[in-house]
Amino acid sequence: MYHFLFLGSLAACLSWTACCTAAAVRCERPWLRRLLLVVGLLAPLVALLPWLAASTMLAFVANLEVNWFGPTVTLFLSALIGGGWIQRAGTQPRGGGWKTVPAADWPVISLLTLFLVTKAVAAGSFLFLDQAVQAEAAFLKTEAAALMAAEVPPVVPSDDNAAELYRAASTLVEGEDFSSISLDEPLSEATTDLLIRQADTLDLVRKATTRGVCRFERDWSRPSFSMLLHEIHHLRTFARLLSLAARQAASEGRLADAIADIRSLNTLSRHAASEPIIISGLVGLALDRMAIDTLIATLPFFKAADLGLLVDEHITDMLLITPSLQRHFYGEEAFGIRAFAELAGGTLADRSESVLHELTDFDATRTTPLLLDPALMAFRVFLFPQELTAYRNAMHFQQDVLASPDTVREKQENVAAYLERFQTHPPGILSAAILPSFESVFVALGRSEAHHRAALVAIASLRMRLEQSTQPETILSLVPTYLPRSPKDPFDPGQNLKMKQVDEDLLIYSVGPNGTDDGGPTAETDQGGQSDDVGVRLLMAP
Repeated sequence: MYHFLFLGSLAACLSWTACCTAAAVRCERPWLRRLLLVVGLLAPLVALLPWLAASTMLAFVANLEVNWFGPTVTLFLSALIGGGWIQRAGTQPRGGGWKTVPAADWPVISLLTLFLVTKAVAAGSFLFLDQAVQAEAAFLKTEAAALMAAEVPPVVPSDDNAAELYRAASTLVEGEDFSSISLDEPLSEATTDLLIRQADTLDLVRKATTRGVCRFERDWSRPSFSMLLHEIHHLRTFARLLSLAARQAASEGRLADAIADIRSLNTLSRHAASEPIIISGLVGLALDRMAIDTLIATLPFFKAADLGLLVDEHITDMLLITPSLQRHFYGEEAFGIRAFAELAGGTLADRSESVLHELTDFDATRTTPLLLDPALMAFRVFLFPQELTAYRNAMHFQQDVLASPDTVREKQENVAAYLERFQTHPPGILSAAILPSFESVFVALGRSEAHHRAALVAIASLRMRLEQSTQPETILSLVPTYLPRSPKDPFDPGQNLKMKQVDEDLLIYSVGPNGTDDGGPTAETDQGGQSDDVGVRLLMAP
């Protein structure tokens, strides 16, 4: 169909030049004859000039892989050279002045008709290609909804759905100010008063975390980030309450209650990550980190008689199983496909429901109907198919990297190199604008993995201290009695996590994303900034 579009456009340009040339040689007035010849040659070129300028910008300014510069400049030069040859051939006198030139025998009406027909063929081809993209919009919406629906938690009866209890608990925290409450002061008067006021909230949240599924009812056929924000805010609040309750229970010697709340906090983190959108996954990672930090904060209160609580199956699983964001990557792909569907189908009438507006700065309040906007029509015809393919390929690449057995550092480097090529020489405008960069997500996953491994070492170190009344000198001294093997550093391939004693405390850490040992997660770098190391600090005493 693109062949019909370009050939029809060239035929229209040449037939227009021929028609104007035939009309010009029939004119008696020289000025009118010259005007018709100029219009006949330049009008098609002027009409093609914006397309040539646009393709030039795409090719040499935006550096897009798909830019149509070659076909467009070929069409422009063909119209220029062909038009010039037609005028030269048609206006060469045969010895008797203007009346004897070849163009005097050309049928003006027939050439005008040919121009209109070829123009209609080019316009029809353009509209057909645009309609084909619009027809694809419905399938893309269905695909996006199906992709999202396949990753959301299953539908369960309300009695088995934690979301119902979370919604009930959310009404109890409305208007409560948590900003002044510090997790490091579990026995302060303000913390105690808060936990007393929110006792009913905590009971509901604890009950919710006994349920295996959390599914908030949403219209996944129209996904958007805004529909998640209300629940995410409240789940963060519930996590903070559970952490405070666990820390207070440990401070008061109620270690079984503390461990129970840590288990609930860990389940809450999985519930927060149950929605297949990257923001939910990252919130789940943050709450999982809060659960581990809360566990580490309770360890100094443990005595030898309490060690059975630390080998609890749930706590072991919590530390051994690192959260995964594979489902969330699929959800992000669905968001992008939905954005393409909106642009293809012209469904941006409501700005609040526009995924494209959320992903970009696209103006959804334009007065020109989206389907009739010339620039967007040109985008749909010439760039849309390649843009969609490029977006899918980029998303699948990042999903494959996530699922690969490579180390965090290798995954980070692979994605960074791919995205650098994608941004320096992008395949399209929209795909480059809406493609999420998951490089930081890989770092977040690596940090989570490092925290999990460091926490395992911390518990093993505590067990050794309580059972043998001695601190481990190295992580290897914990193997195999307290650890089956020495945990590797996810940011330093082939190397173990690091351990060192600071005063009487133990620092257990990874070198972090920068790959440099900054002295531990609480140390300062030479530049005065915070250390990039990732890990935990096991205190000797509370």
